Amino acid sequence: MTTVPLPESMSVPPGFVRLEDPTEMAAVNGPHYLMPAATGPGTLGFRVERRRLNRSGLCHGGTLAVFADMMGRAMDLTSSEKTGPTITLSGDDLAPVKQGDQVGATPELTRVTRRMFFFRALMVVGDTTVASVHGIYRRRSRTESVIED
Repeated sequence: MTTVPLPESMSVPPGFVRLEDPTEMAAVNGPHYLMPAATGPGTLGFRVERRRLNRSGLCHGGTLAVFADMMGRAMDLTSSEKTGPTITLSGDDLAPVKQGDQVGATPELTRVTRRMFFFRALMVVGDTTVASVHGIYRRRSRTESVIED
């Protein structure tokens, strides 16, 4: 994992490091941050910037959906095997997320089969749960590339 210094306007809570996003999609929707855990995937986070707002002035649901799909990245950083393409992803938005909020989520593996990873996560802002997500990723080996050169 590579850490990148942040501009002062994008400071994050202590203990988080900026993730180097491996794809253009993740980079455009980032930056995303990780607070590593002693065991397990750690906590992912992002700060709600103005560019992430919808016409109502709240965090766009698509931003939360992309962040939900980043849960696989958190699991990749701590597993000997890696997540592959998303099979399914769903969630429920439970509370509004405003500009300046720091959104965090710690994915939990709920089941692992020969071919799939199942997970769930709660997205939080402070003590408030703002979304609940769950999904399934295809399992791939550590050396299998997801991106074709």
